[in-house]
Amino acid sequence: MHLTSNKLPSVEALTSLFGCPHCKGASLHWSFPVSVRSLPDDGSATCSGCKRSYSLQNGILDFLAGTQQLEVITPFQRLMQFPPVIAIYEKYWRPLGFFVASSSSFRQFSTHLIKRVDPQKRRTILDLACGPGVFACPMAAQTSGWVIGFDLSLPMLQQARKKADLNKLRNILFVRGSALSLPFRNDALDAVLCTGALHLFDRPEAGLAEIARTLSREGHLVCQTTLKPRHWAGLVSFLERVIRFGFFASIEDLNEKLRLAGIQVERQWSRRIIHAFQARRL
Repeated sequence: MHLTSNKLPSVEALTSLFGCPHCKGASLHWSFPVSVRSLPDDGSATCSGCKRSYSLQNGILDFLAGTQQLEVITPFQRLMQFPPVIAIYEKYWRPLGFFVASSSSFRQFSTHLIKRVDPQKRRTILDLACGPGVFACPMAAQTSGWVIGFDLSLPMLQQARKKADLNKLRNILFVRGSALSLPFRNDALDAVLCTGALHLFDRPEAGLAEIARTLSREGHLVCQTTLKPRHWAGLVSFLERVIRFGFFASIEDLNEKLRLAGIQVERQWSRRIIHAFQARRL
C-alpha cells in the first residue's frame, strides 16, 4: 500500500509531535505553514524557548548540526558512518551479522517484527536507529500515518532518504539526533521500533527512559537487541573494549533495566544471542 498525494497524513499532526531536545518540551515554530498538504524537503524549526534553530534539508531534520555533542559516540557507531559500510549494510552486513548471531533469516525476522509493530493501526511510528531505512520504509508503505526514521548517522539517513524517494514514500521523515535526548513531546508516539541498536547506546538506560517518556500509554515498543554469549570470551572482550559493541548480560538484566525505565515486557523471544521483545509503558 503506497499513499497517494490526496491520502497523505496531516503535516500538522507530524510537527505537533516535536519538542526541543534541549529545552525538554518547548514547542517548535516551523518555517512553513503546518497546514501544507505535504511535508517540504527544506525548511527549519525554531525552539520557542532557547531559540535554537534546526534545519530541514533534503528531507532530513537535523537536531545535531551546530550543537555540542554530549553523547559518547562509540567506535562501532562511527563505523556505521563509513561510506563503504553503508553501501553494503542492507544487502550484506546486516543479514550476515544477524545470521551469525542467530542462525536464522534476517528477512523473515524483519517481516515478523514489522507485524509486531502493526503499522496499519499506528498513526505515529518511530524507527529508532533506523540506519538506511531497512524497517522504516516498509512500515511507511503499510501505514496511513507517519513514520519517523531516526538515527545518529547522517550518511545512513541520506541513504534511507534515497530509498524512500525510490519507493515514492511521502509519509516518512528522517531525523538526525541523539537517542538519549529525543526531540519529541511526552506521550507523542504510538509505537517505537528499535532493532540492533539498544545495546550499542553509550547509556542504554537513558535511551530506555526517553522511549518511555515519548511513548503513549496505548502504544508499544518492539525491540531487538543482543545478549552476551556464554562462550567466545576473548571475542566478547574485544568487541566490548575495543569497538564498544555492547551486550546485555542476560534477559534478567535487560528486563530489570526496562522495569526501572518504566517499561513492561509483554512478550519476548530469543534465538542464540539475538533477543527480541514487545513491551508497553507501565
